[in-house]
Amino acid sequence: MAEKRQRKGFFRSMVDFPTWMNVKGLRESGDTIFKTFKSLQEANLSDRQETYEEAVSRLRLTEKDLQERMRQCLIAAWIYFSVALLLFLYGFYLLIYVSFSGFVIAWVLTALAGVYAYRDAFWYYQMKVKKLSCSLLEFVNFITGRK
Repeated sequence: MAEKRQRKGFFRSMVDFPTWMNVKGLRESGDTIFKTFKSLQEANLSDRQETYEEAVSRLRLTEKDLQERMRQCLIAAWIYFSVALLLFLYGFYLLIYVSFSGFVIAWVLTALAGVYAYRDAFWYYQMKVKKLSCSLLEFVNFITGRK
């Protein structure tokens, strides 16, 4: 019986799966991913409630700065929208002629470009009407030309 214990200890020192697999590192990575996912679900609401004019004065922006930023947001929104449209069409091409996995990747990138286009267009809208915390309905009415 004593020999079995010696053999077991001998092989255990040579075969160390937890160290080879880096189980501790895997647990830490899993915990980090879980914490990151939890933080994405929580909304960080600002304590600051301010008007457009208060924000402009707090940031010390001039009218020229605002006009330049509006121009940048409008151009970026159109660029992102164009990229999203091209990726959308390219996704259809990939679906029909190439592969489904390429289609999925193209449409994920389409969604990302669309979100960026929406963000910049919304920022442009807020600067155009000089009002913060606008609703989605107000933004849609602006985009479609309704008042």
